[in-house]
Amino acid sequence: MNVRPATVDDREGIRETAERSFRASYALSPQHIETIIEADFGPEELSNRIDTDEERLLVAEGVDDEAVETSPVGFAETTGEGELRWLHVHPAARGRGIGHSLVEGLQDELDGDSTRLTARLLESAREGNQFLQRFDLYQTDTETIEIGSVEFTLQRYTQQEEEQVQAEKEDEEADAPEVEIPDEVTLGGQQRSVDGDAELSGTRSPFFPVYDDAESEHRAGYFCSQCGGTDVTGDGLDRLKCNECGNTHRPDDWDPAYL
Repeated sequence: MNVRPATVDDREGIRETAERSFRASYALSPQHIETIIEADFGPEELSNRIDTDEERLLVAEGVDDEAVETSPVGFAETTGEGELRWLHVHPAARGRGIGHSLVEGLQDELDGDSTRLTARLLESAREGNQFLQRFDLYQTDTETIEIGSVEFTLQRYTQQEEEQVQAEKEDEEADAPEVEIPDEVTLGGQQRSVDGDAELSGTRSPFFPVYDDAESEHRAGYFCSQCGGTDVTGDGLDRLKCNECGNTHRPDDWDPAYL
């Protein structure tokens, strides 16, 4: 495997690898994936980023596998400030340390400029969080960005010592309110039943489904045990968000080892 700077001849392979990676590893609708691909991975957009001296775009090639017809099989990109913007590996080429080699290649270049690596990650990237922790990158902020007129939740990561991250997490948990799970809550102007045995994990505290009554199979909503609220919305992709405190539930993380 060879890691090298991207050229304009790599544009088609970069686009295909990105599209396949999004489909395999992101909890995004086909429409949202198409929006990102058209906005960020079109020929002109890629040419501009490849030709600039401000951004770094590395590609990985040379994987000897008939199942991988695309070249390059992976790529990683940082901004001029050293923020890891995109990292994608073709699904058929995973399990060979390609993602790790790409990030190490970027780190080597940044070290020469005395720039510290940071990262951004779409919230829908199911394996990214654990992968970034291998490089001492931990989530420190969340924001909303717009790609192709569509809003996406973005997580930002900075390099921190694991002990510091754990201490901050413990402090946050110590300050977290303890909300008793009620048998019933008022939702939509009616008393409804909370299923306290059907816990769904949250980023801060669990969610519990709310039904019309104790015997009903119709789910009317969710109860957030972080703040005790019921203003919880879902996006149809198994993700939940409490609009009162920001607590969220995401689909189960995938094992990032194959990157």
